[in-house]
Amino acid sequence: MKTETYNTRGEWLEARKRGLGGTDIAAILGASKWSSPWRVWAEKNGHEFEQVEREAMSLGRKLEVFVAQEWADRAEKYIRPMSNAAIVHPDHDWARFSPDALVAADDYTPDGLCGFKPGAIYEGKISAGYGSDWGPDGSPCVAGNVPEAYRIQLAWNLAVSGLPRGVLVCLYRGTSIREYWMDRDPELSDRLLTFAGEWWDKHVVRGEMPEVDGTADCSTALTLAAGEPDGETGISDELAGALAAYHQACAEAKVAEVWKAEEANRIRALMGPAEKATGDGWTVTWKDSAPSERVDLDKLREDFPDVYNEVMYYAQAQRRLTVRRKAEK
Repeated sequence: MKTETYNTRGEWLEARKRGLGGTDIAAILGASKWSSPWRVWAEKNGHEFEQVEREAMSLGRKLEVFVAQEWADRAEKYIRPMSNAAIVHPDHDWARFSPDALVAADDYTPDGLCGFKPGAIYEGKISAGYGSDWGPDGSPCVAGNVPEAYRIQLAWNLAVSGLPRGVLVCLYRGTSIREYWMDRDPELSDRLLTFAGEWWDKHVVRGEMPEVDGTADCSTALTLAAGEPDGETGISDELAGALAAYHQACAEAKVAEVWKAEEANRIRALMGPAEKATGDGWTVTWKDSAPSERVDLDKLREDFPDVYNEVMYYAQAQRRLTVRRKAEK
């Protein structure tokens, strides 16, 4: 099993650009809530999305270390943490992943006479949600028992490493530790590697863009790829077609917004003083929202300039798209 180690987290992050990991595969397949094909395309082609390190992310990484050792102690397993490291496919340098830890084979004993013998991949997650994505503790790592992005990630890790088993361990809502085992499926591994290889060749080696969609990630990636605004271009037939479609979409959206507002007011009129209506499969509420907090930035800047300068930061600039059509005479 081919392994790469890095001296710093910065080196590890830089090395991730050289291939596709488990989270990338989940994003490309449309299963990720946190990434997308466009984000993966941009980052692998050198266009970095703005990354804001939040406290929850830092705490999550620290919790994952604790959960891994706690699970190992309870399961009576030996694990080897894999901080700032990657496992690379022996035949495809672009196929890689960074496991949280490796689980020792069942016949391994830490007697000092031989090296660590891995038998499974360990992948840890922290779940604070209340959804139904997580099945009972000990159930298999299959669709319906774990979030789809995590299932794909573990399947990819097994495909790359060649190890026979993997375990997904979750700190569920901060109250319990759950485990979900997966056996390596050779057929699934081959399909994932074939799909990923074709995607890498098309979208990274040749640099072709993914299919344009309406996501924010697509907009950000296109802005980053375009670089600094420069010059002017004519209206090609293809661009003219896109402009006509955009103009039509705007007109239809405006009609839809008016219709939506009209029907909302009709609902209010029919409900009268009632704040809730139920029946026929519907639940409608019409009540006051909780007061929201606002910060007066002008007052903060004027009265507390030091605090203002400390907390203020500039978000990544976005090029604004404006489309105007000459009025027909």
